[in-house]
Amino acid sequence: MKLKINPIGDEPIGLQDAKDFLQVDGEHHDKLITRLTKAARQTVETICGVSIVEKEIEVASENFETPWLLPYGPVKTITTATVDGVDAEIDGDYLTTPGTRFEAEYIAGYDELPDGLEQAIYDLLRLYYDGRGMNVPIPETLYGLLQKYSRNLVI
Repeated sequence: MKLKINPIGDEPIGLQDAKDFLQVDGEHHDKLITRLTKAARQTVETICGVSIVEKEIEVASENFETPWLLPYGPVKTITTATVDGVDAEIDGDYLTTPGTRFEAEYIAGYDELPDGLEQAIYDLLRLYYDGRGMNVPIPETLYGLLQKYSRNLVI
């Protein structure tokens, strides 16, 4: 499978919101907080298989079975989608046209970020900030929160 991802959207949690949540004053940790906020967002995206930051996605795959879940959703706009060189049908986040070679370009991301995903980013940010310099495990309760947003079969 070929997969190319180009983020085109903004981070959902800005520096000031992150600092307010962490109750941090001053600018001495701004770079760290920015990096940890991005890492927290990326972790949530990976666990759930979603695009929180809007992305342009290019994907190509061979020998797939339909229905086939497109990587990273929710799908906002399909630019092109073909199976064996013929226009393919996409139903929500699923390719439904059978064939042997699939290619697509699309934009993925949320129009409005669900509150639970935003809270998960904040929770991970707190965990990462408080445990910086250590390998901190993600609590099972957070996995439970993310389960309802997951596009993956198991998290």
